Amino acid sequence: VDNADEIFLYSKPFPKVAEALRKLRGYGVHVMIVTWQHTYGNKVRTLKFLERNGIEYDDILFTKEKWRIEADYIIDDNPEFLLDEDEKSFKIMVDAPYNRQCPMKPKGIRVDNLSEAIKFIL
Repeated sequence: VDNADEIFLYSKPFPKVAEALRKLRGYGVHVMIVTWQHTYGNKVRTLKFLERNGIEYDDILFTKEKWRIEADYIIDDNPEFLLDEDEKSFKIMVDAPYNRQCPMKPKGIRVDNLSEAIKFIL
């Protein structure tokens, strides 16, 4: 909350995120962004960030309970949302310094970036 303007209004997305999601959607993949933003202000900032950076999606859901999502693939960098016991989705962990010690479940892989995740899915 303290750094919300800096994070959402003045930062850029990871390289090639918009292109990767556009490519997925071009192949007919339904893209749902699931993010946990616990304040109304951060939800608004998130929507502005996505629009300003040309990030296309089909649906967006604001929830901390990402484990409830049923999807073919779940891509995230936060191990909390990927290491649950539910195996209904194939989990793709995007590598980051804070998640390198986390093992992946048998139904999952680790990738260096979103472009690698997209290649795997397609």
